[in-house]
Amino acid sequence: MVGSATVRGGPSSKEPDESWIPTQPIPGRDAKWSTVVVEVGVSESYQKLKADAEWWLTDSRGNVNLAIIVAINRETPNIVETVCLDVSSLRRQRPRYVPTIRQSITTSRDPKRPDATITVSPPVPLTIQFAELFCRQPILPEHNIDLSPDQFREISGQVWDHQVF
Repeated sequence: MVGSATVRGGPSSKEPDESWIPTQPIPGRDAKWSTVVVEVGVSESYQKLKADAEWWLTDSRGNVNLAIIVAINRETPNIVETVCLDVSSLRRQRPRYVPTIRQSITTSRDPKRPDATITVSPPVPLTIQFAELFCRQPILPEHNIDLSPDQFREISGQVWDHQVF
C-alpha cells in the first residue's frame, strides 16, 4: 500500500485517497503510478469522482489498472463502482485507454433508522484481480481479492457510524 502520493500526469497532477503498488519494481513499468487507486467523496459529485477515476486510468497510459470509486452521501445510498481499462482497446497499434465500469455495488440503509439492516445490491463480492494489483499472475495460494457483501455491510456501517448518519 502506498497511501496517497501526488502524481503528475501530463499537464495536471492528482492525489488518490488510497493506492497500492507492488513492492518489487516491474521492468518497463513507470514506478510513479500505483496499480490500483481509490477515489472517495462525500461532498464531490459522482461525476467528479468518475472523472478523477478516468484521469488515473488514461493519464497513466495503462499503468493504473483499476480505479475504485466510493461515493458517500448522507441522504442516499453509498455507491461503490469499480472502473477498469477496456483491455480490448489496448490491442490496437495506437492504444486508446477507454475506462469502462466493470462492477457496481450499492450499499444502503434507511437514513432514519441507524439500526436498520444494510442492504448490498447486488449481493456479490467486489473483485480486485490479483494481476491488476501485482502486474503478474497469481502463484498458489495467491488469489484475487474479493470484498464480500458482509464486508461491505461492515465497512458501510462503520462509515455511517463515524459520520453520525
